[in-house]
Amino acid sequence: MTALEHARRPKDMDVPDWRLRRLKGDLSDGWAVTVNGNWRLVFRFENGGAIDVDTWITIRFEVKMLRMHGPAHPGEVLREYLPEGMSVTGAARRLGMTRQSLSAILNRRVGISADMALRLSEALGTSAEMWLSMRAGYDFWQTGQMPRARVEPISA
Repeated sequence: MTALEHARRPKDMDVPDWRLRRLKGDLSDGWAVTVNGNWRLVFRFENGGAIDVDTWITIRFEVKMLRMHGPAHPGEVLREYLPEGMSVTGAARRLGMTRQSLSAILNRRVGISADMALRLSEALGTSAEMWLSMRAGYDFWQTGQMPRARVEPISA
């Protein structure tokens, strides 16, 4: 759901093994990805975001887009986009970066920069905005978990 929450267009959900496909018939304006076995996420895109998100199995029920608790780090999501069997070194080479830099992202030691978001956009066919939105959501949640100094209103 993290990738869907931050996706800006259907292509952002084109992850290996998820089998992104356009729906047919009455639902021809929708898309689906396989989540696990018989589970499917079904959704439409409007104004740069996923809407009408449903989870389908034998029965259909609605999933509401709620604020996540502990959203995934973009590096965790990036792992799902890398083809099975591709090494970190191989992926780093294709992205024009060092293995150490990509490893730091994949292992949650650093975030996704604007430059990296653009590289991922080009290499994976996703939108750069998806990666930056995912990073912002992760950073915001992490920051919200830390104690903060008392803030007073600033009056004009």
